[in-house]
Amino acid sequence: MVDYVFLQQISVKVNDGSGVIIKPCTNEYCYVFTDWHVIENIEREKICVEYYVTEKDKYGEDVLKFEKATPLEIYDVKERDVAILKMPASMAVNFVKLRELTNAKNLHHTGFPQKLREEAADSQWVVHQVKELLYKISHGFIKYSFEKIQEFGDLAGTSGGGIFTDEGCLVGLHQGSSVKSKDGYYADCNIIPVKFYKEAIENCENNFQPVWRYQWDSFEPFFRKAFLVKNVGDEFRQMMALLAAQLDALKRQCLNLSPKEIKGKLELDRIVNDKCFQNCFDDEDFGVSFLEYIVCMHLIYDFPLSTEGVCKMVNHSLFIYWQNHDDDVLSAVKNMDSAYFAGIKHGQNIYVGGLHSSGYACDVIKKGSKQILDISRPLVNVGNGVDVADALKIEYSYISTCLFTDCILQKIEEFKGLDENQVLKHYKEILEEKIS
Repeated sequence: MVDYVFLQQISVKVNDGSGVIIKPCTNEYCYVFTDWHVIENIEREKICVEYYVTEKDKYGEDVLKFEKATPLEIYDVKERDVAILKMPASMAVNFVKLRELTNAKNLHHTGFPQKLREEAADSQWVVHQVKELLYKISHGFIKYSFEKIQEFGDLAGTSGGGIFTDEGCLVGLHQGSSVKSKDGYYADCNIIPVKFYKEAIENCENNFQPVWRYQWDSFEPFFRKAFLVKNVGDEFRQMMALLAAQLDALKRQCLNLSPKEIKGKLELDRIVNDKCFQNCFDDEDFGVSFLEYIVCMHLIYDFPLSTEGVCKMVNHSLFIYWQNHDDDVLSAVKNMDSAYFAGIKHGQNIYVGGLHSSGYACDVIKKGSKQILDISRPLVNVGNGVDVADALKIEYSYISTCLFTDCILQKIEEFKGLDENQVLKHYKEILEEKIS
């Protein structure tokens, strides 16, 4: 279900164009993403960003109006039509998740057409439905079409407007079309992929902080969702109450750990490569699955709950975060390329977070499994005619972090009658039996 109120709140007018409010990993400022051509040849002091605020009318009802602000700083990449405006922090209320553009399923183009800018504040913002992505054009822009052909007046002023998924994830910004005539129509338009903005921030030398959904200085935002078993009745909750209390106690010991600091040290000590945690800070599921992994590694192997202890865990049993949440562990392993395995020890267990569960029985793929070899595609001939990546994969055992909750669903009857000292011990035994 699309949260149009949320999309409206993070949309802004930028002079004659549009933009999107983005909250980075800092409380000192926020960003507005827009197109460079929207602010081309305009001095910073003359750039006007208008954003929504809520106030009460004389009847006590909420009404929308616009406040104005001027950028504190500007960073642009002209050849990619990218402009990032550093704005006062007070403008950003919510985090906006950035997602790579992969398909056109249920995409929504938003913005402020020029023809509506004299209307009431809440009537100036519009949404157009995207029909499909067509093809990539020069400089990496992507052409797309609308569900309905738009007149020039419907879109003039929406350059820089966000392209969002149903879940409110920003995948790109509307760039425009080759249509320039005011009596023309837009059959299709161009998207500036959001990765252009992420890369611009990474390459900026002016200390522009990255855009993440959380601050990532603590596991606190993920505390309640870790080990959460969904869609169960009261009887089930009662049966696992003691186990839940014990797991909560272990989670609390992890609250002072920083995912950001841990990732930095893992990469600094070359325990993992960039591939293993690729784009992990874009996704809440990373925090949840990584916290579950840390608790269970501590439980099974008695590694200390510290930054150094987590590094020892990952060195012992590698953690990989997988971004495609529709994949189960088998699909993820088949799609992994050899870069994931750079520098890791042969034969170790590999835990994969961020996956879809196919159930307790399918959460573990044992070393040597022929399931991993993908016969649906031609093997890459390297010397002996074997796909090196696939051949390497069968040297490891793979465990989906879904196992940590799936095993509770599968074995809940075994926790009946156990006291608070026994439930955690039995949970450990269940995991060890499945993994070993």
